[in-house]
Amino acid sequence: MALEDIKERLREQVMQVAARIQETPAWNRAVEKYQDLGPNAQKATLAGASLLAVLILFLIPWAFFSSSMDSLTDFENKKTEIRSLYRVSRAASALPPSQPPITSAELRSKVQSLLDSERPSLVPEQRLSTLDFEAAKTPDLPVGLDKIGLMVSLGKLNLNQIVTISSHLDQLHPAVKMTGMKISASMPDPHYFDVTYKLVASNLPPVLMPTDTKGKKSQVGAPKGKE
Repeated sequence: MALEDIKERLREQVMQVAARIQETPAWNRAVEKYQDLGPNAQKATLAGASLLAVLILFLIPWAFFSSSMDSLTDFENKKTEIRSLYRVSRAASALPPSQPPITSAELRSKVQSLLDSERPSLVPEQRLSTLDFEAAKTPDLPVGLDKIGLMVSLGKLNLNQIVTISSHLDQLHPAVKMTGMKISASMPDPHYFDVTYKLVASNLPPVLMPTDTKGKKSQVGAPKGKE
């Protein structure tokens, strides 16, 4: 019953539109010109009008179909982009936190605290020197990378002390790496060893974050007390 009502309403609307068109002067002029044509011209006109009507009826659903396909394509592209952003977000959240920077004074302080601890139990005569040195920079390093070098020289160490100090220095700070160790026999007792450790701290340049609501730029990786 509902389908029949729809058909009836559609038929009435079409008839109303046709009646309005027939009342227009342009329709009357077109009818007069059509009546003035010969039989062959009238047939050709009817054929052309029918073809135009069929074309219009075909183009209307095709326009809706094309618009739907464009919307579907746009939806698929956005869905793909959202998935890519989600994967990037998950990968970024899984990254380890950035290494906190360390200054030359902090590096010296950490080394001094290590040497003052119960293990390796050093005596003053075993602490020879702690000197800064300029760490070499290679071209493949990031621009702005700050490298701090510290050379720690100790004397008359036994094997247990060498192993303990090396292990502690290697875990001193995430940004600090032991890049070299020179061992030589102590004199006059060759059962002990003089050891020189080379420590290098690599500090990444601070990253400027977007301006906050107060118009200030925050930095990531800068030492405490600095922006």
